[in-house]
Amino acid sequence: MQTHILGFPSIGSRRELKFALENFWAGKATLSDLEKTAENLKLESFRTQSDAGLSYVTAGDFSLYDRMLDTMFMLGLVPRRYTFGDMTKAEMYFAMARGDALRNLAALPMKKWFNTNYHYIVPEPDITFRQEPDFSKLTSDVSLAVEHGYAPKAVLIGPATFLALSNPVWIKNRWELMDELAEIYCAAIKQLPAECKFIQIDEPILCTELEKEAWLSFIPTHRKIKDAASDRKLMLTTYFGDPLLNMTPIYESGYDVIHLDITCIRHDMKDIISELPAHMSVSAGVVNGRNIWKTDTGRAKGLLDMLERRLGGERVMCASSCSLLHCPVDIRNENRLEGTLKNSMAFAVQKCRETAALPSHMAGASGTAVQYTAAKTEIATDRSPYSVRRKIQEETLCLPPLPTTTIGSFPQTQHIRSLRSRFKSGEISGETYESGIKKEIYDNIQRQIKLGLDVLVHGEPERNDMAEYFGENLEGFCFLENGWVQSYGSRCVKPPVIHGDVRRVKPITLKWIKYAASLTEKPVKAILTGPVTIAKWSFMREDIPQEAVWEQIALALRGEALELEQAGIPIIQIDEPAFVEAMPLGIEMHEHYFNDAVRCFRLVTSVLKDSTQVHTHMCYSEFDRIMPHIKRLDADVISIEAGRSEMGVLESFRRSGYKSGIGAGLYDIHSSRIPTATELSGKIDRILKYIPAEQVWINPDCGLKTRGWGETLSALQNMVTAAVLMRGRLKKKNEKAIG
Repeated sequence: MQTHILGFPSIGSRRELKFALENFWAGKATLSDLEKTAENLKLESFRTQSDAGLSYVTAGDFSLYDRMLDTMFMLGLVPRRYTFGDMTKAEMYFAMARGDALRNLAALPMKKWFNTNYHYIVPEPDITFRQEPDFSKLTSDVSLAVEHGYAPKAVLIGPATFLALSNPVWIKNRWELMDELAEIYCAAIKQLPAECKFIQIDEPILCTELEKEAWLSFIPTHRKIKDAASDRKLMLTTYFGDPLLNMTPIYESGYDVIHLDITCIRHDMKDIISELPAHMSVSAGVVNGRNIWKTDTGRAKGLLDMLERRLGGERVMCASSCSLLHCPVDIRNENRLEGTLKNSMAFAVQKCRETAALPSHMAGASGTAVQYTAAKTEIATDRSPYSVRRKIQEETLCLPPLPTTTIGSFPQTQHIRSLRSRFKSGEISGETYESGIKKEIYDNIQRQIKLGLDVLVHGEPERNDMAEYFGENLEGFCFLENGWVQSYGSRCVKPPVIHGDVRRVKPITLKWIKYAASLTEKPVKAILTGPVTIAKWSFMREDIPQEAVWEQIALALRGEALELEQAGIPIIQIDEPAFVEAMPLGIEMHEHYFNDAVRCFRLVTSVLKDSTQVHTHMCYSEFDRIMPHIKRLDADVISIEAGRSEMGVLESFRRSGYKSGIGAGLYDIHSSRIPTATELSGKIDRILKYIPAEQVWINPDCGLKTRGWGETLSALQNMVTAAVLMRGRLKKKNEKAIG
């Protein structure tokens, strides 16, 4: 039985790519230095896969920033505005990813990659503009594997997934581009070295409900690609969900292999393979590429044995469920984990070995699941309808029109990181650490007062990560030393691990928020990470239902929210950026998912008084399809990412008649580019075309922890200036209307 993985982490076991990128962006390293680091990481990936005993090494999955961005270059679909005559390819690439302050170029939008915490760059295909396709990255990566004696499996993001996740301009029907893309994919395949006998085309969009036009174009496109492959084997790869709704185009694609993510298949595998064409094999993704627990070998081997009996050994492959991008790299780098827990985990390197070993593994007994009886906590609330709460909060908070605030975090300077690290290592005392954090909070409050912001935050200097920090202060979590996972570009996160029941044993944020509130007469907003996001951005235990874990976290946060309210904190923000991200791909599962997600959010907020203003924050979400559930959260204010979409996302809120407050993120915090006050006032103008002024809040689109203080203060000052300017215009407009 042949074995393979769908992809390997690019970032490096010690985040080598992160540091190489940041040195390059800072001018401390050359492009040649960056490319050398990239080549070393590719070779290390090949070695790892080969040494594990896998039949193929996956080539083409490595990216300096993002594979969707790489695919734009491969297809020649770089938007016109990034093609200045004097720009190098590298400058274009990183301008699309991060913006270019010198040329006044904003970055392309980012969204979450299906239901993961990975962010991809959203392509903008333009029917009026094309560049020459560029296959150099793909061919050079595959050639590198060949040159070093490995058997490569080339991997490309498929045309249907690329188009489905794009934001085309000047095109009414995106699927009209499929014919053109088919020709480019065919050309790319023909450029691959002859030694590359196996090609993986990733089409995870097949695990969603496809549009009719997508169905109609899918089969002829992929048949063309299959014809171009000649004697090479082609694998159509699905993951993150169950493709049962789309088995017809899969069966009729002509491909040699279909990959299925067994960890997400809800239907009987026998039903899925019963109509499998005789020429088609199955790649069974039995090793979970999205979690850190060892594979249940008994269960996995039992499924592989069943497939072998029904299809024959030559028609079955053993694989990871998805790319191992979503796992840390190597468990051997963890030196602080206690033995039993560490022995139950497998990271990317270990999952390569598991995948290679499974076909010959003796079938053993499956692990026994913990017996769990769901006992859902009822939501009891005395909170009045929003229309009543709003009047009470207006009287309590006394905020001006278009109130200004931030999402919560401020720059995490080297000093802050050092302070936290020295405290954790025991180098400084708790008193010294607390004094240092209070000094940071004091400075943050003074900066915000000087800027003229209306609702202040303490800036989160004590927090390393919005999920990890809460995990550190709750029972049921453990933490990794080097368990880094790429979120986007050079941004890495180190998810906590939920391995037991979650409980709150002490206040988490109360001390810091109370101190911040004591420094000002202005309202201070407390920030809590929501239950779904904490769970989603952690590696989850797998022995009880996920909604049971959410509820445990929600009940813990409810105690925190009540203590904040009792301490006089007037605004509490429950961040749920993973609210949509955690949604299953299968539409038939959405109602159940959202019922649990909304219920757990309201378990936190339903005990609060009408006078306490509840905020929530979400980013990189497509709100059209979830607006009814957003309304059911019953938050008083929602802040969203809107800067990269030029406020277009607000159409969903306008169309749905959303009545609560909306903080449409005014500018993109992931770019170093500083927007002017004039530009920002123009954006507020656009907001007001969608949303009545009495609902509008003014804020950046996300937290500011990754930015430097110079750009942060300049951008916030311009934001406040723009808000004040627009208030004056609104006042004149209202006076004129009354007059």
